Amino acid sequence: MKTFLTVIALLIFISSQAQEDNNVSSQYNAAVKLMSEKNYKEAKEILNEVLIKKPDYAESLFARALCYLMLNEREASCKDFIEAKNLNWQPASEYLEKFCGKDAIGRHAKPLELQGE
Repeated sequence: MKTFLTVIALLIFISSQAQEDNNVSSQYNAAVKLMSEKNYKEAKEILNEVLIKKPDYAESLFARALCYLMLNEREASCKDFIEAKNLNWQPASEYLEKFCGKDAIGRHAKPLELQGE
């Protein structure tokens, strides 16, 4: 009986995790849709919620970095690009070089030191 209850508890836990992952994925997709509609502020807010639930979601970090970039919040953008790169999200490296490095496009502030290099 104890084994049966353990299996049931495990199945409930797995089911709740799957629902949470599905919710995070749905929120991410909604944010990407908003970005395609150039609604970067609202997309950023949704991505903030996603990253509270799943802070190591590299794709969401990268998407939020793009939102920050489009909202002209360069420092926040570069921090998210760095974090996404550190999570091995490959496109982040190109964006770091292009928008956050010493020869960055449109960069007026002192460049961020690239962490993890």
